[in-house]
Amino acid sequence: MVYESWERGIKTNPNSYIVYRVIANYAIENRLFDKAIEFLNRGKAFVEDPVIFSFDLANIYSVNMRFEEAAKEYCLLVSIKPDQVGIVKSRMQNYFSRPGAAEATIKVVKEISEQKKLPALYDLLSFCYSLNGMFQQAFETTIQYDKSAKGNGYFLFVFAQESYRNKQFDIAAKSFKYFIDNFPESTLLPIARIGYSRTLEDHLNSRLDNSSDSWKPVNFPEVLYEKEYLDVINSYELLAKSYPDNATDVEAKFRIAEIYFTRLHNYTKADSIYNIVISKSPFSNFTSLSYLAKAKISIKENRLAEALELLERSGQTDPGDLQILNEAKFYFGLVNFWRGDFSQSLNIFKEILNNLNNDFANDAIEYSALISTSKKDSSNLAKYADAERLLFQNKLQESVVEFKTLADNPNLFVLNGFANYRLAEIFLIKDDFFSAIQILEKLSNDEKVAIFADKSTFLLGKTFQFGLSDLIKASETYQKLLEKFPNSLYFDKAREYLNAITNKSG
Repeated sequence: MVYESWERGIKTNPNSYIVYRVIANYAIENRLFDKAIEFLNRGKAFVEDPVIFSFDLANIYSVNMRFEEAAKEYCLLVSIKPDQVGIVKSRMQNYFSRPGAAEATIKVVKEISEQKKLPALYDLLSFCYSLNGMFQQAFETTIQYDKSAKGNGYFLFVFAQESYRNKQFDIAAKSFKYFIDNFPESTLLPIARIGYSRTLEDHLNSRLDNSSDSWKPVNFPEVLYEKEYLDVINSYELLAKSYPDNATDVEAKFRIAEIYFTRLHNYTKADSIYNIVISKSPFSNFTSLSYLAKAKISIKENRLAEALELLERSGQTDPGDLQILNEAKFYFGLVNFWRGDFSQSLNIFKEILNNLNNDFANDAIEYSALISTSKKDSSNLAKYADAERLLFQNKLQESVVEFKTLADNPNLFVLNGFANYRLAEIFLIKDDFFSAIQILEKLSNDEKVAIFADKSTFLLGKTFQFGLSDLIKASETYQKLLEKFPNSLYFDKAREYLNAITNKSG
C-alpha cells in the first residue's frame, strides 16, 4: 500500500525531479534504501542535470557499504562538474576508513580516470591514494593531473607542500625534485628549492626525533648523521648562491646556521653565519631568530651579560612575532635567574603568565613557584640556579654535585624537590634508569612538592616504557596518573601512551 501511494504521488507530476526526491526521502526515512535508490535513478534518467541526484545516490550507496556504486556516482558528478571535487573528497573521506571502502573506491576511480582522462578525476584519484597511504601512486597520478590540467607544475608543487606538511618527507623530496628538474622557468622555483632542502633537513630531524633517546626530557649534545647534515648544508649553499642577496638567500643561510648550532654543535661556525643573516636582513623574522640563537650560544659559553643584550635585540627586531617574543622573554628571565637577580626574573616570569596559551607558560609557572617559595633562602636558591646553568651548558658532573647537595637536604622542601627532579633527568641522560626511578617514585608520592607529582609520574611511566621496556609497570603508572591527576597537563599524552601499549599487547 505504501508503494502504491508513492507511485500515485509521482503520477501527480511525473516530469518534476522534485517529486522523485521527495518520495525517495520518504523511502529513506523508512529505511527502504533499495526503493529510494530506484526512485532517485528514475528521476535521474530524464533530467538534464543528473548530478542533482548523484550526491543522494552516492550517500545511500556508501551508507549501505556499496562503495563501488558510490564511487561511480561521485566520478559521474566530478566528470560533469569538476568544481565539486572538493565536496566529493570530503564525502569520500567520511567513509574511506570503513572495511573495503578504500580498495573499492580506488578501483573504480582509477578505471574511470583511465577511461575519461579528465584532470578532476586524476585529482580525485591522487587524493584517494594519499588517503590510503599509497603516496608513490599519489605522486605519479599528480603528474598526470598536472599534465592534463596544463598546470605547468603548480599541482605538483602543491602536492609536494602537502606531503611535507603531513611529514611524508620521502615523497615530498621526490615531488620537489621532480618540480625543480622539470619546471626550471616557474616563478615557484625558489620556493620549491628551499622546500626541497627543508624536506631533506626535516627528514633527518625526524630520524633523530624517533631515536631511542628522544623520549628523555634532557639529552647530552651528540653529533649524529654528520655526513647527511653536511649534504643538506651543501644543498642550502647552492641555493644561496643561486639567489644572492634576496629572501631565499637569507633563509638558506639561516637554515645552515641552525644545522651547525643545533645538530653539529659547532657554535663558532653557527654564530658567524647568524651574523651574516643579521647583516643581510636586519629587520626580518630570521634576524629575530638569529639574535635568539646567538643568545643561546652566549649562554652555552657562559657570556650571560652578552646573552641578555642579544635577547633584548631579538624581542625588539620583530615584536609582532609573539612566539619569538615569548621565547626571548623566557630566556631573559632564565638568565636573570642564573645570575641571581631573582626579583627581576620573577617579574618576567609573571609577565609571561599574562598569556597562559604561550609555549613557555608551564615553565614560567614552575620557576615562579620556585622563586616565590625559596627567595628567602637566597644562598640555596643561588646554588640551584647555578646548577641549572651548568646543566644548560652541558657540564653534567659539575651540575650533579650542586643538585645533589640540595637534593640531600630534606629541610629545603621545594628546592629539594626541584633538585631531585633535575637529578632524575641527569640519571636518564646516563641511562641510569634505576636511580632515576627511585627519585621519580618518591616525587610522585610526595605531597610536599605536589607541583612535581604528575610530572614525575608521567616521566616515571616513560622510563618504564622506553627505558626498561617494562610495559606492565608503564601501564600501571600511566593509569595512576589518569586516576590521580585528571586535570594534569600530561593527561592526554599519558592516555595516548597507555592506549598504544594496550593495542600493542592485544
